[in-house]
Amino acid sequence: MSCLHSFEIFTIDGFEALVFTVCPVMVKPEVILSMVKKGNPSKTVSFQNSIVQYIQDYSAAFLKSPRSITKRPNDIEMAAIVETLRQFAKDDFRYDLFKKNLHLVFDLMTESTTQELHLLHNADLCKLLNNIQDYLRQSNDQARWTAKYSTDLRKILFELYA
Repeated sequence: MSCLHSFEIFTIDGFEALVFTVCPVMVKPEVILSMVKKGNPSKTVSFQNSIVQYIQDYSAAFLKSPRSITKRPNDIEMAAIVETLRQFAKDDFRYDLFKKNLHLVFDLMTESTTQELHLLHNADLCKLLNNIQDYLRQSNDQARWTAKYSTDLRKILFELYA
């Protein structure tokens, strides 16, 4: 198997921004579950429900200060989250919402005077989120994502295999 595409992102201050932008905290769990089932059809119901909880936790973490998640997903669960985000990307209505949310997220990240110092970093993050979701939208559903944490658990590398 050869890697078709990859992206690396910080697990906090990056991935939670992606999840929040794709699937804000107000999205109903039933909607998230339907996307989880589409993206991970062979997984058990309990696994699928746990992915819904992880997605909601990551989404909520974006609004917390300091940012934190309740429980760290393992590599398989992180790959399942990205498979789910791909389903959001392929849904026209949800994809349009993502594009609108991206502007709101950028505004949230640049709201305070201290965050203005990181404006370039925030712009780069928004560009990365946009590029990831654009790629997920056009990626082949038959190819599967894998995830691997860095040794310090600060970053996660996602790779797409045919």
